[in-house]
This record gives sequence, structure tokens and C-alpha cells, in this order.
Amino acid sequence: MALWCPIDKLAKSSYPGLMSTVGCDLDEVRDRFPAWVFFRSDAGAFYATRRGERLSFEEIGTGLQQTVCADELPAFLALLRAQEARR
Repeated sequence: MALWCPIDKLAKSSYPGLMSTVGCDLDEVRDRFPAWVFFRSDAGAFYATRRGERLSFEEIGTGLQQTVCADELPAFLALLRAQEARR
């Protein structure tokens, strides 16, 4: 059973290891970043790849990434926010 976890609360959580131990429902993350497809690895890492979009070499050269990943939710959200800000 997945644990519901508000993004803002976890991103500022004083329990940074929480995500690696209990799991999280990614529905709120999906709602906040609809241009991305999300999944978690068997090891618990967070992954997102752009939905229906292939970046050009020029876009990649500006710092955009096709897929991002991080082990912890706060770092993952920071990557997504940074990618969205580059648009």
C-alpha cells in the first residue's frame, strides 16, 4: 500500500530518508508536472521522462534533459522544477 505524501511537506521534511523506506503515491507529482511520465526503480530511485517529446541536440545543449532521476524526493522535485524553468 502506497503512502500518500504531499509534495511540499516531504520536500521540506526533516525525515529525508522517508521516501526510500515507505514508498509514495506519485499522483500529486504527476498532477504538478503533467508533461512528464514518472516511475520508481526497484531500488527506490525516482525517474521522470518527457511525455511525447523528443528533445533536439540544441535543446539538450541548453541544459534540458530527456530523463531525470534522483534517489530522494526533494532532489527529484528540484530537478523537475529546474527543467520546467528552462522552458
